Amino acid sequence: VFAFQFEDVSNAGNEQEIFVTVQMPHDWKEGSAVNPHLHWSPMDNASGVVRWGIEYTWVNYDPVTMQYYPPTTIAYANSASLSNNQYGSVITGFGSITPSTSQDKISSVLVIRIFRNSSNAADTYTGNAAGLSFDLHYETNTLGSRTEFSK
Repeated sequence: VFAFQFEDVSNAGNEQEIFVTVQMPHDWKEGSAVNPHLHWSPMDNASGVVRWGIEYTWVNYDPVTMQYYPPTTIAYANSASLSNNQYGSVITGFGSITPSTSQDKISSVLVIRIFRNSSNAADTYTGNAAGLSFDLHYETNTLGSRTEFSK
């Protein structure tokens, strides 16, 4: 079994990153907040805190008028303090993101960069951190949509 491992590096220009895209599902309650979080695992028994970051941009899809991605936003989150947790299952949440009116429809797409902000003083864990899964929790209000691109 393999997972991408984010190393502890001191130079911000060398921090490791992965990219994901998320299309908001058709059961999402349009305009409601989403709550991103990362599932990950410490790769040794070192003590400390891992500081994670997500950089994202988000835009609606409009079948009539072309929409454009706005500048990115960065959110940071620190893990709980670790000690003797090699291969443990850890979740780090980033707090709520409330979409703007240009991001509040089904089929809107988030483009996301996930990175370990290990050059920041708040990241005190010296081991590698394996990224396992990234997801968004969201509120639903229907089983789907009545048409292909609208509720």
